Amino acid sequence: MADFIHPSKTFPICDAVVYQGRVMETVLTPIPDGSSQPVPGGAREHTIEIFKQLDEVLSWFGVDKSCVVSVRLYVQNINVNIKSVNEVYQPYFGSHTPMRCAVGVELQAGMLVEAAVTCELPSHATLPKPPHEQPTPNA
Repeated sequence: MADFIHPSKTFPICDAVVYQGRVMETVLTPIPDGSSQPVPGGAREHTIEIFKQLDEVLSWFGVDKSCVVSVRLYVQNINVNIKSVNEVYQPYFGSHTPMRCAVGVELQAGMLVEAAVTCELPSHATLPKPPHEQPTPNA
């Protein structure tokens, strides 16, 4: 049985899915939560936003980027933008070497980069509580 993490109430999507109890997948865009537009800037800024969101998703499970096993990058105008993406990607992962695939695609809504990330969660990882069960700040 799959656990769908933070499913949308308005569209058939969720923030992440965990299946077989140990595999987590998420798709990240350069559009910050609560916004309808990508962050300003180019592919570099879009990739920074994506990795910021990845860090947040990983924190929900109490893990870090060392559990990332696969990254699929979808890049608008790949021949132009891949250098900027790599300038962020390489220092972000450092010596950690997940499998990576970068594909040139036509993206929507002004996006220059989108990422699909797969993680193997360690046995100590916890599933995040649904938003309605999470404590509110200053509660």
